[in-house]
Amino acid sequence: MREVALDPARCPVCGVRNECGLVEGRGDCWCGRVEVAADVLEALSTSGLGGVACLCRACLSGEVPSPCVRMCEVDAKGEACVACSRTLDEIRRWSRGSAGERAAILLDLRRRQAADAEAEVEHAPTVQGVAGRGR
Repeated sequence: MREVALDPARCPVCGVRNECGLVEGRGDCWCGRVEVAADVLEALSTSGLGGVACLCRACLSGEVPSPCVRMCEVDAKGEACVACSRTLDEIRRWSRGSAGERAAILLDLRRRQAADAEAEVEHAPTVQGVAGRGR
């Protein structure tokens, strides 16, 4: 599995601000006082991202938010939505999926987006010989 760089102030599943008390310097976190949706926790633990950042309240309770932005458009390959980046199979599975299955889809999505961003950086053109030209 590809390593995903995580911001400890953001939910590792959906990416929204998690309001972690430890990260915000309050000494403790609200997440230690609430019940965790077991299937979301399972998806997180199998992703290899567990313990890195707190989940947000929605994901922690099992209400994993959809990445859909209501601007659906299938890519040129006919494999994924351009707007939310989910594959067509992930979109089909979303509506019937459990909270854990939805969390797994978002974790896979975040991993693919990180890989795509890394590939863009690796293939970005570099500018050489510009320094020192008086620009």
